[in-house]
Amino acid sequence: MSSSVSDCPPVFELRDIDFDYGRAERTIRGVNVRIAAGELTAIIGPNGAGKSTLLHLMNGLLRPRSGSAMIEGQVAVEMDPLVRARAVAYVPQASRVQFPFTVKEIVQMGRRPHLGLFSDFGDQDKTIVDAAMAATHIENLAKRRFNELSGGEAQRVILARAIAQ
Repeated sequence: MSSSVSDCPPVFELRDIDFDYGRAERTIRGVNVRIAAGELTAIIGPNGAGKSTLLHLMNGLLRPRSGSAMIEGQVAVEMDPLVRARAVAYVPQASRVQFPFTVKEIVQMGRRPHLGLFSDFGDQDKTIVDAAMAATHIENLAKRRFNELSGGEAQRVILARAIAQ
């Protein structure tokens, strides 16, 4: 007997989620979703429909007005941020970096949740960072400053950081 992706426990589960930004009309109303590991899910809709808000709820970055958002069976907003970062990587629509970090340093930041407070990167971390950079085709940008990249290059770097995470 084979099992399907839908038989797997959910990585994300939204239970009757409602959310608003203090407006009379709810941004998100009555959403129920289960997403298992390995399952591909798309969130589509017009601008302003609440797609980014839904992702923020799923990742525990916003607290729902009612209902619950779960990550691997835990309430997302109640998770320790470090534990949540080990479970979920998030790629925002836009990223700003105030300090002159190199591309490689930005990608390495994805490994931080997996290291101790004063730990340095080990061989496995370096391998993961290199693989993430190769997967996003940014090896040639490694020494460039993040804040000097084009928008598309910067998005690939943030994607590489999420892969490394």
